[in-house]
Amino acid sequence: MENNEVPFFGDGTIVGSYKPLFEYWKLLKEKHLNIDSSLLRPDDFKYIKELVEKHRRIMLQDLISELTKYFLNRIDCDLAKEAYRRALGIELSKEDACKKLAEILAGWLIEAANNTGLLKLSIPWRK
Repeated sequence: MENNEVPFFGDGTIVGSYKPLFEYWKLLKEKHLNIDSSLLRPDDFKYIKELVEKHRRIMLQDLISELTKYFLNRIDCDLAKEAYRRALGIELSKEDACKKLAEILAGWLIEAANNTGLLKLSIPWRK
């Protein structure tokens, strides 16, 4: 796997490294588990659209935080912990690994929504 590998519609502008997510997918496959819960679904795009419409202007960190909570229940925390160990060689608690993997999914959704025109990220210092 390349360091700059990104999933469909991702571009790395929000997520620094997708390595843990790719490793998580490998672990799910090894255990013959369905990876669908860790992929972006149409409902995810609907949810982010509703969030952005509701808040109109939302800080990126607030959006990531809200989406992280949204994705948390879709992560197997034991496998997330193992994914971080394998992908980055770091030991995290199950809770921290779960949260970090949910943050990757949140960032991926934001990148995908931006790249498909569903939302527009505005970076004030890049005017």
